[in-house]
Amino acid sequence: MSALVAAPCFETRRNSPPTDRPSAVRRLSREAGQTVICYLIGTNHAHQLEGDKDGDSVAFATYLTALCSDNRIDLMAEELNEEAITLWKAQGSVVRSVASRLSICHLFCDPKREDRRRLSILTVGEAAKKLGYELSWTREQNAAVEAEARKTWPARERFWLERLRQVPFNRCAFVLGAEHVHTFGNLLSSEGFTVHVAQSYWKP
Repeated sequence: MSALVAAPCFETRRNSPPTDRPSAVRRLSREAGQTVICYLIGTNHAHQLEGDKDGDSVAFATYLTALCSDNRIDLMAEELNEEAITLWKAQGSVVRSVASRLSICHLFCDPKREDRRRLSILTVGEAAKKLGYELSWTREQNAAVEAEARKTWPARERFWLERLRQVPFNRCAFVLGAEHVHTFGNLLSSEGFTVHVAQSYWKP
C-alpha cells in the first residue's frame, strides 16, 4: 500500500527576507475579505503519533476529520517534525494522515535540531543535560528541568508563528501540546490572527 501524501504547501523560501507586518498571509486574506482563523487543539503528543501505545490515533483522527470538515479547514499544522517521529519510533503523524485523506495542506512547525541549536531552544531532555541530571530525576529535579525548558518556549512558539506565515491559508487547525494553548493563542492574537480554542486538552 502506498503511503499517504499530504497536499503540497507552497511555502516561501527559508532565506526570503521577512515581510512587513501585518504578514503577507494576512494581507492576502484581508484583500479577499476573509479573516485568518486558527483553531487550536491542545493534546498529549502521544495522540499525534501513529503507533504510539500511549495514544489513541484512531479516535484523534476521527475528531480532527470532523473538525476540519465542519470548519472548512485549509491548513493542518502541528507541533511536530520528522525528527520527533523517528525519535519516538512512531509510524507517522496522525495530523498529516488526516490532511492527506482530506486533501488539505499539512505543515510541520516544530523546529528541528539545527533550528533549536541556532535559536537556543531546549527540549526537556536537552534541559536535563544542561542541568547535569541523569535519566532518573527526583521530583525537584523534574520541576527544574521543566522550568528550564519553559524559558525557551517563547522562542519556540515564535518559530511556529513564522512557519505559519510561510503558507497562505484562511482557516488552520493547529495541534500542539496542551500546555502551549494559552501562550501560543495569545501570541497569535497579538499578531492579528483570530483564535478559537477548539480543545484546550483533547483526550479520548
